[in-house]
Amino acid sequence: MRKLLRDFIKDETVTSRGMIFVAILIASALLARAVGAVPGVMIYRDTGGLISDYQNRYATIRSTGERVIIEGECTSACTIVLSLPRGQACAMPNAVLGFHAGSDLRRPGEVSAVATKILADIYPPNVRKWFYASAAHSLSIRYVRATRFLPKC
Repeated sequence: MRKLLRDFIKDETVTSRGMIFVAILIASALLARAVGAVPGVMIYRDTGGLISDYQNRYATIRSTGERVIIEGECTSACTIVLSLPRGQACAMPNAVLGFHAGSDLRRPGEVSAVATKILADIYPPNVRKWFYASAAHSLSIRYVRATRFLPKC
């Protein structure tokens, strides 16, 4: 890319249109660097699954430093995304998080106190406090704007 720009700039027939292209290219590169744009994980509609699967998924993401961007709905075990270091995950303005108590896999439709505690212990303290007060006692999903707990992208 640098060679392309050098050759482009050396050319004496550079037009104003060409200069605008170069300016946009440079501005885009600076903006991408400023906002920390790196390839990342996009969440559009993730309805969750097993807590252990999501713990493993986010442990891998944490270690690679990939950024997670929530664009839409992230419910159930997907909300373990909140365990990532601050700044590694962000949310678009319309993104939502959906919380509920942990399910008992042996007795479908019943709350598991053990699974609920495991989930709560994964969350940061502010989320854990909200979770216990608002969503930890029922399997009905309680939605909140993701920007309540994550920075805007």
